[in-house]
Amino acid sequence: MGKIMHDYKNGTDLNYIRKGGGTHRFGDGDDIIFVATNGPHKIYGGAGNDLVVMEGAVADYYLVRHPKAHLLWGGGKIIKFADVEHLLFRTRTDASYVIDLADFQKEDMIRFTLNRTDVTVADDAGETIVAINDGCSLKGGAGSDRFVAIGRNTRLILDDIPEAYSIINYEDGTTVLRHPAFGEDLATGVELFEFTDGSVLHAAGLPTDAI
Repeated sequence: MGKIMHDYKNGTDLNYIRKGGGTHRFGDGDDIIFVATNGPHKIYGGAGNDLVVMEGAVADYYLVRHPKAHLLWGGGKIIKFADVEHLLFRTRTDASYVIDLADFQKEDMIRFTLNRTDVTVADDAGETIVAINDGCSLKGGAGSDRFVAIGRNTRLILDDIPEAYSIINYEDGTTVLRHPAFGEDLATGVELFEFTDGSVLHAAGLPTDAI
C-alpha cells in the first residue's frame, strides 16, 4: 500500500483527521486536531504555536520537523519525537504543563494515558517515558526508564529506582526529580513520591518560562 498524503493550508484554525494512516503536512501556525482511529501517522510541519491533539484509538504517531510542537492531550498513544523542542500538555481541567525535550533522545517513546484512576505500568526497561494526567498513579519501570508525570496530585510509584528518574511538570513551574545517586538536592518540594522500597522523595519546583 502506498502512503496517504494530506496537505493543509496555512492559517487553518482546526483540522480533523478521523481515521486512516498516512503523512500529514501542516503550515506554520496551524491549530491541528488529530483524531485518528488507526495508524501509523507522520505529522510534518508547523512551526510557531501549533497545537497537535492526539485523541482516539491506540496507534503510533511521529512528530517530524516540528520545532515547537504542542501536544494538547492524548490517550493510549505511543509517540516518537523527532526535532521537537517543547511540548505543552493541557489537562481536561485546563491546567497546562510544559516539557522541554532537550534532554530526551529523539528515539525516546512516550506513552500517554488520560484515565485519572489508572495505574499505568511501564514494562520495558530503558525505553519508555510515561505521561499521565491529574491524579493518576504510575507503577513499574526499571533500569534507565524515564517518566514524565503530568498533573497535580500525581503519585509516582517505582518498583526499581537505582537508575530511574522522573521529570515532573506542574502548573506553577517545572519540577525535576532524580534519585539521590544523581546528586540532586530534593530536600524541599511540592509533591511526595513513594517508592516500593520505602524511601520517599520530595520534588523541588523550578520556574518554567513560557514558550
